[in-house]
Amino acid sequence: MNINTISVLALTFTILACNSSNEESESEKAQHNESLWSSFHGNPSNTGFYSGEEVNVKGNLKWKFETRDDVSSSPVVYKGIVYCGSNDNNLYAIDAQTGKEKWKFETDSDIVKSPVVTDELVVFGNSGNNIFAVDINTGLQKWKFVTGNDILSSPFILNDIVYIGSDDKYLYAIDSKTGKEKWKFHAGGRIMSSPATNGEIVFFGCKDDYLYAIDINDGVEKWKFETGSDVYSPAVENGMVFFGSRDHYLYALDIKSGQEKWKFKADDDLLSCPAVANGQVFIGSKGNNLYAVDINTGVEKWKYQTEDFIRSSPAANNAMVFVGSGDNCIHAIDINTGAEKWKFETKGGIVSSPAVENGMVFIGSWDNCIYAIE
Repeated sequence: MNINTISVLALTFTILACNSSNEESESEKAQHNESLWSSFHGNPSNTGFYSGEEVNVKGNLKWKFETRDDVSSSPVVYKGIVYCGSNDNNLYAIDAQTGKEKWKFETDSDIVKSPVVTDELVVFGNSGNNIFAVDINTGLQKWKFVTGNDILSSPFILNDIVYIGSDDKYLYAIDSKTGKEKWKFHAGGRIMSSPATNGEIVFFGCKDDYLYAIDINDGVEKWKFETGSDVYSPAVENGMVFFGSRDHYLYALDIKSGQEKWKFKADDDLLSCPAVANGQVFIGSKGNNLYAVDINTGVEKWKYQTEDFIRSSPAANNAMVFVGSGDNCIHAIDINTGAEKWKFETKGGIVSSPAVENGMVFIGSWDNCIYAIE
């Protein structure tokens, strides 16, 4: 074999190896794109932004799934399956395309918050003080962790650790494989907030009027920031943590120092988690309004009025913001102008937060149903 032949073969193998590597990369990318909303508000940072390929959602019903009681829980979506709780005490796994039930897991109390999903597990809490982990394929229980009060917090999982708050005033870090406690942090009040992280710090709000920043590895407090009333779920983006409070303010803090960057005064209590997208922060108020404010200055860009309270946390893609309201509707709003694109009416109030995935929006309603809208 001469030198030229060897060179050609080497080049051929190099090209094949590169193509194989590219194919694997694209495959991994496709798998990732199937799973962009696997926890509350889309990701452990709670940003509520769908970063996948943009598909125009037109506001048409694809399917609805009926449970036996109100649906306050917010859906998550993982590899073509929707996971959502109900006040009928069940967690449901539903095919995202057909609306057909795959399995359900019954607990001893209502499930009002979101689950979090991995390749192996679905983890969630209920109002019976319990945190459950069930097998993602079968819906069979893997473990249960008991706290001292209701779970009104949605978990996230990072590096096989579950982070979740409880009404017993503790934030828990639990091994997702074993269900064993890694650490817990005692706050000054009930934790109804869903925690968020930048990968190093866990942020959560509390009924003692503080936002807390806790070291993700050992549960040691880094700092805390006092507001004028209860603090709700934060979102983390661009070196800042954003959150609302019953004192009517939306706050932006530096994640490292806890120093206030800006605050925005709304018309009423801010009970939802902000969404962050396209250089704006979006949050709903008890006074019926959805606000869009500049991420850097806190200056209002636009506001959109519904006909009742907003406790639903908004979600966004590059074109629209979606939010539920006590007026029974899910609203789709132009992300840049605040103009209504469409609204879809259910038969009950909506406190569930929308999940955006593959050209569809999933949401629960107090009419007992989970909806898929395309």
